[in-house]
Amino acid sequence: MRVGINATFLTARPSGAKNRFINIYIPFIKIAKHIKFVIFEPKNFSIKKNYKNIKNLTFVKTTISNEVRFAKIFYQYFYWQRILKKYKFDVFENFSFPTIKNSFGKTISTIHDLRFVQNFSSYFDRMLFKLTLCMSLNKNDFIFVVSNTIKNELSNFFPNKKIVTIFNSIPKRK
Repeated sequence: MRVGINATFLTARPSGAKNRFINIYIPFIKIAKHIKFVIFEPKNFSIKKNYKNIKNLTFVKTTISNEVRFAKIFYQYFYWQRILKKYKFDVFENFSFPTIKNSFGKTISTIHDLRFVQNFSSYFDRMLFKLTLCMSLNKNDFIFVVSNTIKNELSNFFPNKKIVTIFNSIPKRK
């Protein structure tokens, strides 16, 4: 089995999404030795140096910045289509939008918040991001959220879509 993970959201600053990724996914990758994982990093940040000795894990540096911009949405659409055709993943997980349908297997999205929809000052930008959200989430086989609040907000857009809450983990103290 081959699993691709779009981790182009990663930055140097602490965040719930980054903590979730490091505290849930990395330990899972270490124990799921029979699965080959490919993590796609943003062009301007890397966590690869912290996880060098995991045999079933490959990091790929993308040409995608971790900064949220309108142009990023359109660029990613074409970028991920090319990548999915090349790798033919059994499962592909998105942590950022737009979600691209994995025609070779399952598509998963993990949603941490919806503030990007509310944070844009112009009405046009908010509507465009809502449209992107709706189009993206319709392409998913599974949608995971980190709280019941987000689940309820998404249910307004997708009343018939199965949305599963998987709470963030608490980091292990060293």
